[in-house]
Amino acid sequence: MGIPRKEIPMGTFRDLFGIKTLGRIMGIILVADGLAESLMPMLVGALYKMNNSYTLGFSVLIAIAVMGDIIVSFLQKGKIDEGTKELFIKD
Repeated sequence: MGIPRKEIPMGTFRDLFGIKTLGRIMGIILVADGLAESLMPMLVGALYKMNNSYTLGFSVLIAIAVMGDIIVSFLQKGKIDEGTKELFIKD
């Protein structure tokens, strides 16, 4: 797999989404990671065959990564009530 599992920042996910949703969030992330690892090489290969160059394929990968960074930058950090382990979004 692409992401070494020990390097996934569990504390960050817990702080953003709360401990109750951590399993669901990790499931989404790991499925998305698996899909990307299987589909992106085929996409880059198809773009290479069309253009005889990796430039477009890697430009697409960079654009996807930048879009992901932008989306993550809009996530709101919440506050977790330690008693109930529920997440509250800060205003």
